[in-house]
Amino acid sequence: MNNAPQSSQIHSLIQSHLAIIFLSMLLLISCKTDVVTPPQVETLPTTPAIRLLNPIGDLTVNRTQVVLWELESGSTSNAGKPDNVFWDSTGKKLSYTVASSDLSAVSARLNTSEPRYQGRPALLLLVNPSAPVGKRVLITLTANNGSTTATTEFSVTITAGGQTAIPDTVGSLRIYNPVAPLELKRTEDGLVELEPFGLRDDDYSQYIFRESLGKKLTYTAQSGDPTIYAVSLTNRFNGRPTLHVSNSPNAPIGSRTKIAVTATNGVSTVTMFIDAIIFGNGYSGASPTLFLINPLQNRTMASGSSETIELEAPGKRSDGTPNSIFREVSGNALSYSVRSSNSSIVEATIYQTNTSSTYRSKMELKVGQGAQRGSWSVFNLRATNGAMAVENVFIVTVQ
Repeated sequence: MNNAPQSSQIHSLIQSHLAIIFLSMLLLISCKTDVVTPPQVETLPTTPAIRLLNPIGDLTVNRTQVVLWELESGSTSNAGKPDNVFWDSTGKKLSYTVASSDLSAVSARLNTSEPRYQGRPALLLLVNPSAPVGKRVLITLTANNGSTTATTEFSVTITAGGQTAIPDTVGSLRIYNPVAPLELKRTEDGLVELEPFGLRDDDYSQYIFRESLGKKLTYTAQSGDPTIYAVSLTNRFNGRPTLHVSNSPNAPIGSRTKIAVTATNGVSTVTMFIDAIIFGNGYSGASPTLFLINPLQNRTMASGSSETIELEAPGKRSDGTPNSIFREVSGNALSYSVRSSNSSIVEATIYQTNTSSTYRSKMELKVGQGAQRGSWSVFNLRATNGAMAVENVFIVTVQ
């Protein structure tokens, strides 16, 4: 039997199938090549709603100095640009947050309605009187309009005080309990006892200066601007040396100066600088009948702890001075208020004497749970008899 024709047919059939497969592959490749990629649409950058217009530059400040920086001045520069630190082009109201890289050296807070700037927001920086000279702290300020944010950073470098660096220890004499910044209203007086009676909570002396050899100290005081704050030295507290500070009723609110207090033992001399600020209107037309006689001193407290301080403790000290913190010689009742520079670290509450007199006026200090060791807050405890007011400034440090 002859199979040649059948083999030839099979061979032709295979070739036809291969040709079909080859043509199909070419068609697929051609279709794939003809796919058109859509053009890329370029997204143009948008201008952010919040702009940093006037960044705060790096600062050099003295120990015990207060820095108050207006964030929204409400004015414009010569070029017509707002003088605000940040500016929102959509007109939205800005909120702010601030952070310090080292709270033990520089504490930062925001005053959302600062009376010294007619209720506009301000940044307040407080330098710890015991902060190491040369310390550099980074401050981060952020503005938020509810949808976007902008941030600026600047540094704060700490100097010893005054226009030039002055050592706080010379020989056997040194600054021992630095005085916190004084913030008084116009016409108010401040008294700073330089050699307070008694001991601190840690059983060390409350003296502002310490002479380790026991030599007697003499003092001088000078105001950087007597038209803002006048100073004198008295022996108000049973013969103990006292710094008396009084401000002018005509001094502008927000004006400030430095008060230099110098101690000498006859051989060495040390100078301490106190920042003094006028932050509001005070009282007028009253003779001084209210005095700070037992000022609260700087103290340390543990994280999460609390302390209750009696403001009108009965009885007298061993030297005959009343135990109360303030004394009203005319017998008028006193009312109290207290302000913390950073209530998130240490909070203070006044409990005024109630009508049934079941307790005397007292103040409670509470340290926040988890408060950072070394962080601190400055307190302004104020007493008034309705005609005048006196203030006690002290610092609480978290141990």
